[in-house]
Order: sequence, then structure tokens, then C-alpha cells
Amino acid sequence: MQLAVALLAAMALTAAPALPTSAPTLPAYRLGPGDAVSIEVLDHLELSLQVEVRPDGRITYPATGEIPVVGMTIEELTKTITDALGPKGHHLRDPHVIINVIKQRPLVAYVLGAVQKQGPVDLPVGFASVNEVLAMVGGVTEEANLRKVLIYRGNGRQETVDLAAAAAAAKQATILYAGDVMMVPQAEKITIGVLGGVGKAGQLILPPGQTEIDVQTLVLQAGGIGPDADKDHALILRAKGTIEDVALQAALRDKTKAPVLRQGDVLWILPKPEDQFFAILGAVSGVGPHPFRQGMTMADAMAAAGQFGEHADAGNVQLIHANGDRENLDLRPVLKGEKVALLEKPLLPSDVLLVPMQEKEFVMLGAVNKPGIFPWREKVRLSDAFAQAGGPTERVAAMASVFLVRRTGTDKPIVMQLDARELITGRNEAANVTLLPDDTIYVPTHEEKSWQDKLSFPLALLGIATSLSYLRNR
Repeated sequence: MQLAVALLAAMALTAAPALPTSAPTLPAYRLGPGDAVSIEVLDHLELSLQVEVRPDGRITYPATGEIPVVGMTIEELTKTITDALGPKGHHLRDPHVIINVIKQRPLVAYVLGAVQKQGPVDLPVGFASVNEVLAMVGGVTEEANLRKVLIYRGNGRQETVDLAAAAAAAKQATILYAGDVMMVPQAEKITIGVLGGVGKAGQLILPPGQTEIDVQTLVLQAGGIGPDADKDHALILRAKGTIEDVALQAALRDKTKAPVLRQGDVLWILPKPEDQFFAILGAVSGVGPHPFRQGMTMADAMAAAGQFGEHADAGNVQLIHANGDRENLDLRPVLKGEKVALLEKPLLPSDVLLVPMQEKEFVMLGAVNKPGIFPWREKVRLSDAFAQAGGPTERVAAMASVFLVRRTGTDKPIVMQLDARELITGRNEAANVTLLPDDTIYVPTHEEKSWQDKLSFPLALLGIATSLSYLRNR
């Protein structure tokens, strides 16, 4: 948080964030939807024309048919048409082709993530420094992780930039070009769980920059040991699935003997030895220790777990035993009300049932009240996505031309244009498509002539999902 505020302060003190001493060389201009070109073939007026790049990234040239031109330079398009008209194309002996851009699409970069205002940023000269672009979107939020800002370049290349280090070292500013997508991730929240006999059980979120906490400090912050707790022993349930014994009294007396907990770890303060318990963790309403009695089964555990969270991953539940052994369980049939043998599985004292969260996501951009990245779940539909994004912005959103960009596993995405004007009222079910992980929904404004006016590089949105998985795995 302090890091993000410091960068904002530094930006505020500078009237105009400076570009590098020598302006960067602009890369060769690459064609995209919304561009218009003139094609002139000397001495062949019938083969000369003006044509606009369509939303599907193609142009129609009578002598050659359909040509996919997205990402092409003028030189590359000139060679393509020259080859098609020349002897190889069985048209002209020695064609002389001249191509010029006569209408240029708006030059924009796209900024996503932990910034004050997500969306497109106009770049009148085709480039700007990262600091300038961040100033244009109102700066970053307090939760921004400036050390892993990902830039997805228009040519498909990715790079990770440490803006905090660059600011501290007064390094030359990173440049964003038209067609780039900059993703500012949120700083990871380090959460530590505390269960059992403490004053305040639950999850503790560590301050920004802190990645671990020792048992002594954790117990103090959780309100101390309760009267019904075993004051000699505790367990640490590690995020990786192992279980460690803790000599609690020694840890509380001497901080140097107190084990440390990190992201996803849970400290379980056990009940007195004469009592027996099992625990439930994760995305359910019944988190915490529960009294154990002989003869308990998974049916009892499911009853104690209560309601599964909206984004609970019921297909990948883990049952962790006191000796460290773990079993993977698929509880989806149970949640559907099916009677399966799994319900009769016996529970053991000190068993831990861990229900994880799903990690799949979709993206909602444009003229909605809360654009951003949302957890994906099975059977989520476009109307659900609008609800999660706070609905379209009044009098601004062009709901008749909502675009859905879907990754296909190839270089060519599927782009669907949907009329969502009556979607919110429950009508027009044809537009209420079921979403897939990594789908991107873009809601243009009425001022935009087409969706390409705001997305200068048509495949740029595909970099969003790639960026997320890239950041998650670093």
C-alpha cells in the first residue's frame, strides 16, 4: 500500500512525466480494423481502389479475393498484392504497386487491473511512458502490485516491469505503444488461518509486504489461548498439505522457537486432550473445528460444512488425516443430492476437510460500473456477468453491440457481437450465452463508431487471460 501511494505521490510532483532523453523509434505501423488504405497499381486504373480493413481483420481486393491484413506492415501488404498480381499470380508481368494509409484507426493502449480507471488510453503520437499512461487513468489503487506489472505488446511479446524499482533507481521510463495492454495486478493478500481455542478464530490478512508470521505473534493477534484449549500442543496445517506438531508453550515463551506460517497455512489450537474434534476449512459456511464422535462419516462432515460458497471447487476437495495422508474427493454428486458411497466414508479424529476456491476467471470491460476480472463458475451466463460488474453504465453503454472475445486455442479468437439491450430484463435469451473460462466481454459506448475504435489491436484482449496465468505462475 505504501509503495503504491509513494509512486502516486512521485507522479503528482512531476508536472509531466518525462519521456526518455531521445524519443523512442516507433515500430513499423501495422494494419488493424478501422484502417483504410489506397491501393494504386500504376497503369492499371481498374486494379486501383480504396478499401477499409473490416472488423474480421480482412480486406477484399477484386484481383486476389480476401486478404487477412491484421498485423501486416504496408511493405508486407505491398509485397502480398504485388506477388498476387505478378507472374506467380498469373496477372501482370511486372506490376508496380503503391499502398498508403489514408485513414488511421485511433491509437490506443489498454490499461487493466489495479488502476483508478480501467480502459483504453488515447496515444496521439502512438506512444507514451508508463508513468504518463498511469496518470491518464488516475494512477494506481492502494492494492496495486507495482513489482509485477505485465505489458502485453501488440506483437504478442510479454514483459514484466518492476515499476517500484524503476522509480527508486530513477531509471528510464518504460514505453507503451499503441496496441499494448498493460496489466497492473493487485498485491497478493497473504492470509493465515487460526482455528480452535483462541479468542478470535478466523483468517488474518498480513500487512502489505509481510509474507510470514510466527506462532507467538499470531496467537497474540488472535486474542490469546482460550480456557478450553490444550496449552501444550497445536498443529500447523501447511498449504502444501503437510501437518506439523507445535510445542505451544515453548513457542509462546521463546519467539526463536516459534515456527512461522506463510500463505495458506493454518494454526489449529487443539482442544483439551480429553476432547476430540475434526476441522473444515475453505469455501464453506461451516469453517472451524467441530466435535468428533465415534462412527461419524462424510455425511456428518457435509452437514457440518453447511453451504458451499459460490466459487467453491467441490470437485477437488481434500481430506487430510492427522498422519499427513490426504485423499482427493469429488463432492459434486453429493451437492446434486445423489446418494453415493462417499457419504458413508468414516471420519477419523483430527481429520481436516479442505474445500478450495476455483481459479478460473472471465473479464468484463468497457461501459460497466465495475469493470475487471471475475471468478468463473460453471453455467455462468452473460446476464450473470453484467450483474457481477454492477450493470451497464446508464445512457452510455451501447448494449446493442456487446462483444464477446473467446479464446480458441489457436491464433484466431472467436468474436461474437450480441444485442444485449433486453438481456437485463430477462428477455432475448439468444444473447444470454454461457461463458467459458478466459472469456472477455467488452461493452462499447455510444460514442464509439465500432468496437475497434477502442481496441486498436484486435487480439489484444487475448493477452489478458495469458497475463493472468503468467502472473499467477511467477
